[in-house]
Amino acid sequence: MRVFAPPNDQEYLVDFKHYLYNKPLLYKTKHKGLRELRASTTCEIWHCRPVGDMKIEGKVLVNFGWSYCAVEDRFNKEHGRRLALRRAVEPLPRKLRGLILHEYFNRHRNGHTQNGHNRTQGGFDGTAA
Repeated sequence: MRVFAPPNDQEYLVDFKHYLYNKPLLYKTKHKGLRELRASTTCEIWHCRPVGDMKIEGKVLVNFGWSYCAVEDRFNKEHGRRLALRRAVEPLPRKLRGLILHEYFNRHRNGHTQNGHNRTQGGFDGTAA
């Protein structure tokens, strides 16, 4: 998903990756101790810009987020994306965070995304608070 942010329509790329593990991995959580994981989702936010006179696109990692799915949980791609995205945008400036969230939650409208200036209404997932 590409987002163009002012000033100068700076381009950002939001990339999700999903990993399903053949064997459960052990992961130590802060609150629940040792858990077996069967899947994970990552969200990477990249700042894209031309490099030198050659107009080659260079990417700089701005931030990343993650979510894990334990063996006893039901894997849901959309839920994992929302958690990973929330963690990735948390430290970003408010305007950029709003643009990225707006693009994400409106990505299926009209079959493509358009970069608007309205922020999502209500809660984080676009529902009424």
